[in-house]
This record gives sequence, structure tokens and C-alpha cells, in this order.
Amino acid sequence: MPFAHNAVDSLRVYFEDDGGDGPPIVILNGLGDPIASSRRWGISKCLAAGYRIILVDHRGHGQSDKPHTPEAYTTPLRVADVVAVLDALHIERAHFIGASWGARLLFGVGEHARGRTRSLTMGGQTPFAMNRESQGVRMVTQAFASGSSMADFLDALGGFGDVDAEVRSYTLANDFDALAAAWHAAMEEGAVTEDLVKWDVPCLIYAGSEDLDFFEGAKRAAAEIPGARFVALEGLSHLEAHENVEDILPHMKRFLEET
Repeated sequence: MPFAHNAVDSLRVYFEDDGGDGPPIVILNGLGDPIASSRRWGISKCLAAGYRIILVDHRGHGQSDKPHTPEAYTTPLRVADVVAVLDALHIERAHFIGASWGARLLFGVGEHARGRTRSLTMGGQTPFAMNRESQGVRMVTQAFASGSSMADFLDALGGFGDVDAEVRSYTLANDFDALAAAWHAAMEEGAVTEDLVKWDVPCLIYAGSEDLDFFEGAKRAAAEIPGARFVALEGLSHLEAHENVEDILPHMKRFLEET
């Protein structure tokens, strides 16, 4: 099985390399989303014709190692996971696409590993301190505090809603303690970077206009990063901005072609 080993703490990071002759793109999905979820997202299929697609399980997710302490989920350690995957594949620089939890990691990549990037595409997140009072962030924090299993966590968020058996299965298979530790680390770490003005990497940042947790922060980040592009997906919530691939895909393709 394809694992990379973090050079800092030796944690194993699972990845899947779909191959191809085009420029490499590393894709990272949201909190609780293993590689199976990234494949369902559809971005990898839509870009496969011209790029080498590499999918990565965040630490605490899927087949990557799952430590249970918040100290194991600092941004520099998580960035080192991504660097380890590039090193394992002998890739010097790659494009990166991240949604939500993956986007926050990519702000960390922009801060700590810009030399390994060709571009960064980040959706529905910010590099700033998490706003504890925003509705979605508060709900997730309370859900982690309300129980001790993924079933408890999802019940606190209102259950699954209308999802199929595969999503139900891989969501419940998550390690609750690992995800709780990861969330706690993000809540406590503050800003990922304090100086976006110094960045010199092409960035595309998008968010749904109805994403009350992250829209304004994403827009602010794009304004501070030199040359960054911001796409407001009108009328879409946090989840809808990622699920409605057809809304963001043309912007992604154009951005990637130009970088």
C-alpha cells in the first residue's frame, strides 16, 4: 500500500497516485472525508484528462495514522505530511486543491512549504483564527463535546439526512478521538499565518456567499495575497460550494491552465 512517512514524527500518510503524464495535482478533502469521499467529490475525475491526480488521506483519516492528541495535529506537522507524499513520489512541485479542512491545510502549505507548490486552490476556509462564535464552527465544537463516537457526533449535527450507504459507512468508520483531537488543535492554534502579503504563489480562493462561517475570511485572505483570485459562489452554503462542482470547475480549469 502506498504510504509516505512524515520526516518530523514518522507518522504514516496514505495516498493514491492515479498517474498520468500531466502536471501533478494533490487533492485534499474536508474533515472526516477519506479518499473515497475525494473521489466522489468529482474534481479528480474532471481534471484527470490533463493532470496527474494524487489523493491524500489527512492524518486522522482513512488509512493514514490516527493519533489521539491535539499536539499531533499542528499545522506544521500536517504540512510535513503533504511534503512527505511529494518526496515519496519524487515530485518537486505540485498544484494543490483543498476543500474546507483541506483548504485550511493548504493555507499552511502556503506558509510553510511554498517552494513545493505550483499553485494553491482553496475552498471554504481561511488562514485566520477559527471563529468560535460562528454558527457552523460552534455546532461542530458542541457535537464533538456531546458524545464519544461518530454516531453521537452525527446525531448532534442532525444525523445523515439523505445520503447513501457508502457515505454513511465511511463517515461512521472515522476515528472519533482522532477527529476530535484534530478539531481541538485547529480551534486552539489561532491563525495559520500572520503575513499573507509576503506570499508569492498563485492562489485561487472560493467560497459560497451563504457560507456564514468562512466567506468573509476567505474573501479577506484573497485580498491580502498578492495576485490571488477570489470566486464568490452566489447563493451557496459551505457544503454546497463543494458539492456543486459545476459552479467552481470552470474557474479551476482556467486558473490551472494559466499557472
